[in-house]
Amino acid sequence: MTRTQAFISFFAFWTMAAIISLNALYMQDNISASLRGSVSPSSKVFRTNFKLVYAIQRELLQRHYGIEKISGRITLQTRGAIMAYQSDHKLPLTADASESLLQHILFGGYGSLADSELMTPNKKALKISVSVQQSLLEMGYSAGVLGSVRHPAFGQSIKKFEKDWKIPVTGRVSGRLIKTLQRIAGLNIKIQ
Repeated sequence: MTRTQAFISFFAFWTMAAIISLNALYMQDNISASLRGSVSPSSKVFRTNFKLVYAIQRELLQRHYGIEKISGRITLQTRGAIMAYQSDHKLPLTADASESLLQHILFGGYGSLADSELMTPNKKALKISVSVQQSLLEMGYSAGVLGSVRHPAFGQSIKKFEKDWKIPVTGRVSGRLIKTLQRIAGLNIKIQ
């Protein structure tokens, strides 16, 4: 391969990567209008959030994070899948869809946070984790002291529950775990 051919290949690769990224982030307008729900589609904020959530759901589905349906809506199952991704990649637990999360999913990160920075999830992630922990405790799984969501007993109780209900064993809050708890224990968490 000549130097010119190498340059052309390199340039073509980066151009294609930029086009794919632009498409993934902003150009997925072929989304069915019926998925948009009752919120006015003329709202720019709604369209941006819808596209962002849709793109994150699509990427998490492709990476097998327990997303079953791409709706563009931030559901409890989507929040669980986001938390699973954040946990696997040592990101702060937020349970929120964000541009930075989508960029991390698409391009990877530049290192991870220290364990001390991961100790306290934000309010949404904490509420989800505590609700999962409470459901497990009510079902007879020893999930540690309620509210101690970083305790090893919580992860062990999740693993035991996942094994008992024949879902992939991860030991962390995930979309599949939340969906199963919704079905079995009636887990219902309201997040704003």
